[in-house]
Amino acid sequence: QLDIFGNKSRSFDKISEAYDRAINEIDQKNATITGLQQEIEDLKFTISDINASKKSFPFLTICRDAKIIYQDLKSFGYSERLYSTDFSKVDTIDVINVSWHNVLNDSLSTTRNTELKKWIKTQMVSDTLIIEEVKLVNDDLPIKNELIEIQGH
Repeated sequence: QLDIFGNKSRSFDKISEAYDRAINEIDQKNATITGLQQEIEDLKFTISDINASKKSFPFLTICRDAKIIYQDLKSFGYSERLYSTDFSKVDTIDVINVSWHNVLNDSLSTTRNTELKKWIKTQMVSDTLIIEEVKLVNDDLPIKNELIEIQGH
């Protein structure tokens, strides 16, 4: 009877190497999964913050109060604008669109918009706020936005 031990030994080495590779791959995949799960949790937190901040702007209250304080106010709008300077991070800017009953010269318009901006900042929490004056067509639809001022971070 002839016993060959070389093949059994070699087969065991190959199986051991394959097992070690499989364990390493599983460890790497587990690390990747853990990292992705953490990223998902971070994104959920970010989304809940964004949703909470969207609910914090009391549009109707501010709109009505603005009309009482600024009687020449013809229209008032609010939106959030996404903005990026480095194309990897996105900032949200609060934008207030207004139009006035009387046509004003540039300096008076700028002064009135600055006053409105100061008042709105007391009504809401915002790092960045833009006031844009909107020209209306037939007292109804906006046709052109003119950037009045920008407050940076």
